[in-house]
Amino acid sequence: MRRKFLAYASAVAEARRLAQLTMHLAMREVSARHRDYARVVAAAVVDVVAGGTCTAATLTMLRVADRPLLLDCTEAVRDGGGVDGLLAGITPPDDVEASGAYRQRVAPVLAARALGEAMAEASA
Repeated sequence: MRRKFLAYASAVAEARRLAQLTMHLAMREVSARHRDYARVVAAAVVDVVAGGTCTAATLTMLRVADRPLLLDCTEAVRDGGGVDGLLAGITPPDDVEASGAYRQRVAPVLAARALGEAMAEASA
């Protein structure tokens, strides 16, 4: 009986915690023309509890590596720091759409904009 009660209480507590979470997302991209292939893409997902505290921030970058780059930006968002340090080691490839140097310059800007937009949506 006690074990069932503890399991039930744990489930209720987890449901209440999940009910307080709100997920906000934003995406930024750069392309040459409208509806053209994106040269660089940044997608941010931010989980914020009801009090406004960020519990998780994830950033996905496309076209900066040979596969999608998934970054945990929770500490950067909580500390108010930028994502420049997280993206410092990337070496984007050159292709027909854009050079690697261009992508390396644009990626931190798009990442910061996507994270900022997601956090602004969360605080609204």
